[in-house]
Amino acid sequence: MKFPYFELKNYIHEHFKPEIHNLATSHFEAPEIELEYPSDLNFSYKLEELKQIVADEHNASLDQVLITNGASEACFLLSAIFLDENKTCMVEKPGYPPHMQLPLGFNSNITYLERNPSENFQINLDTIKQNPIPDLAFLTNLHNPSGVLESLEKLKEMASLFSNENSIIVIDEIFRLFTESPTMAGTPGTAVVGSLSKCFGGGASRIGWIVSDSDIIERCSNLKDWTNPEISLLGQSAGIALLKDQSSRLKLARSRIEEHQHIIKEVCERHGFTWYDSHSVTGFPKIPLDNEEEFCKALLEEGILVSPGRFFGYPGHIRVGWGINSSNYYSAIEAFDSALTKLLSD
Repeated sequence: MKFPYFELKNYIHEHFKPEIHNLATSHFEAPEIELEYPSDLNFSYKLEELKQIVADEHNASLDQVLITNGASEACFLLSAIFLDENKTCMVEKPGYPPHMQLPLGFNSNITYLERNPSENFQINLDTIKQNPIPDLAFLTNLHNPSGVLESLEKLKEMASLFSNENSIIVIDEIFRLFTESPTMAGTPGTAVVGSLSKCFGGGASRIGWIVSDSDIIERCSNLKDWTNPEISLLGQSAGIALLKDQSSRLKLARSRIEEHQHIIKEVCERHGFTWYDSHSVTGFPKIPLDNEEEFCKALLEEGILVSPGRFFGYPGHIRVGWGINSSNYYSAIEAFDSALTKLLSD
């Protein structure tokens, strides 16, 4: 196995500094929360309680849920049990880099599900029906990087196509709760992945999950015994606290999304960007220049961090985020607006 270098993650880590205005973030920056700290470090603490909460949220039984170390481990485990050199995986384009590149580590063939800006990044079912159904597919809903919400009806029809061929779709729902859209968990032909990193502001908890058929959960659990068999006790405590506080957190997140997106949309459109409305804390506008990497470098020189579209397989666009707290966001947008005036004045 040889996995590609995770360029997006390392690009953000390399360039984000205290003095930089961070418009590359892809999570809701949430308020602090009170935690109950475990004193006995010998046992699993409250893992079963956490698992039950996740099961209840997805109308699933306990044997249909596996708690993982973030959604990253969840996607890795599912790739490992389904993919090899004889298998084909379908990934979105533009798409989230780990989804696009994980199959390469397992020497699998890759096909692309084009989510075209001209179609507002919506899934075109006809293109799926016209081609052989792959063994595995990765989808994001909300779509990453665009933040677009796909309809439940279309996702169910797509899942039916896969189920009929004994194939499976991994639906990454880590952004879903920014909307009222119901989960796809329990739909035949699917494995739903989620985490606390985006909607709850709980990335450091490293709590994620898989919800799927019990046989898939068992296979992933058996493999997890060899990768990272335990879940952090502090993560368990944080996971329970965040999930119990989700109503107030999601209310704040959704109001921030509406307000912050309105502001950055106005700035981008005024400077000639093509904007696509998002339901999430990220958007994927097309820039009015040919080279988005040089553009992102120029923005960095002005103290502003955004993510080049190349990392998502789609040059000519950038991913921008607006999940940070409002005081930092307002100053970042002011700097962004000034930088665009300077860089696009010609």
